[in-house]
Amino acid sequence: MFVLSWVGVNESVLLAGYVPIDPPPFLWLQGLLGLNGVLIAIAVLTRQSRMTKITDIQVHLSLQVHLLTEQKVTKVLELLEALREDLPGVKKQS
Repeated sequence: MFVLSWVGVNESVLLAGYVPIDPPPFLWLQGLLGLNGVLIAIAVLTRQSRMTKITDIQVHLSLQVHLLTEQKVTKVLELLEALREDLPGVKKQS
């Protein structure tokens, strides 16, 4: 809508016999659209960087949880083996 309005206003002013702010080929409009593209690209890259950092933190936390779980399971297995050795009636499972 902005581009159509810009072109329409400048063409109308030109047809009315006045000097338009941005005569064809609309260099000011091209500059504004280029600047808008640069700002959007910067915003997208910033967001991607932030999302990458968050993902790295989540992966690190997940690794810590898995390592802690493995340690706890190993401890439970050690305690179970010690209990089996203390109770002679319990058969060893393979």
